[in-house]
Amino acid sequence: MFESATALSDCNKFLIHSSLSLNSAWPYSNWSTYVCPPSTPPSSPGAAGNDPIFVGADGIPYRVDGQAGRTFNLVSSPCLSVNSEVQEVPPHFQYPRLGLTSTVFGSMHVSVGCLNITEQIGPGLGWSKNSQLTRVDARFDVLSGTIVCRMPSKGNQTVKCDSVPGLQVAEYYRECDLKDMTCDWFPVSAKWSRSMSLAHVQPGITKTHLHIGNSLLVVTRDSLRQGNNVSCDDFERWPKAREACYMVVRYLSREGGQQSAVSLSEEVIQYYFSILAAYRGMLVPAPTVFFFFHLSVEHLDARDFSDPALLHGLLGQRLLSPRPVPNRSSMIHPEHILKSAGAVHMLVSDLGSQGEGFIEGTYHDYMVPTLDNHCSFPFSQFLGDVC
Repeated sequence: MFESATALSDCNKFLIHSSLSLNSAWPYSNWSTYVCPPSTPPSSPGAAGNDPIFVGADGIPYRVDGQAGRTFNLVSSPCLSVNSEVQEVPPHFQYPRLGLTSTVFGSMHVSVGCLNITEQIGPGLGWSKNSQLTRVDARFDVLSGTIVCRMPSKGNQTVKCDSVPGLQVAEYYRECDLKDMTCDWFPVSAKWSRSMSLAHVQPGITKTHLHIGNSLLVVTRDSLRQGNNVSCDDFERWPKAREACYMVVRYLSREGGQQSAVSLSEEVIQYYFSILAAYRGMLVPAPTVFFFFHLSVEHLDARDFSDPALLHGLLGQRLLSPRPVPNRSSMIHPEHILKSAGAVHMLVSDLGSQGEGFIEGTYHDYMVPTLDNHCSFPFSQFLGDVC
């Protein structure tokens, strides 16, 4: 009946196959290779995540593996600084085809201070300085997932993170449904009041929105479970989850040939793998879990910084667009150089694994001695009261 149905999208084929494949007369077994990609979030000015891969405001990725066991500065400006530990991915949690092979981000420390909070007085009257944000430090613990905020000006007294004027904190958790293979974010405050069913799984992913003045930073805590080898028989009652399982297994085992590689993006595979592994983790008694962090800057408002030109750090110097990268053209073949918006960018395939061509100096220049030290590296721009 589908011989002349040339207008069907890959997503339609996947949905039809998921509904009819239980029937032994169904002849289109190859339709299991098609996929409905998940909705993607709006593009961010910049992000740092797996392995770790950094993405600048221009959308061009670069890689800085860092050094396991050391702490690096990711963002540094006069009023905002973000540090993160770099941790090694244990061998039994390494998934090369999913981009998890060497290092990821561990605990993070965010320090905010000297921020000009502004408000609009009235139509045509422009913006007027209203107050300054008292410095507050927020520590994100990778093992417990807790956030502890302290006020250095009050002897490092612990405070509620959203009790400081100019700083708002909102926490969310991820929940997915095996019936339709979709996920959504829900406020942590509603976690225990939601009705659940066996088809609902929680991949162990949470995120925290830090609204700093007019800007938004998002710290996401991701997780992987040991012993979460996917068994597709576990998903017999949910056709969409079962078909997604077959796709993941083929992808990870390099089966399916070129067609599988073309029709499945790494983003889709990671999305499905996370959902399926979460359910598998429910079946494994007390599985070992490995946690790590991502950082993204969802919105960056220049009014939040006394001088945007001072923005620096492994990610920070790439948060503004257009933003030239350091001149390394003498090391790169001319035909591999891209010119965009007046800045020179180099293809990530032509660069080393430590951000060469995208950061100033070397990655060693961004090391800090402790997680809460935002000053002791050559490119620090932070003007907090301890610097």
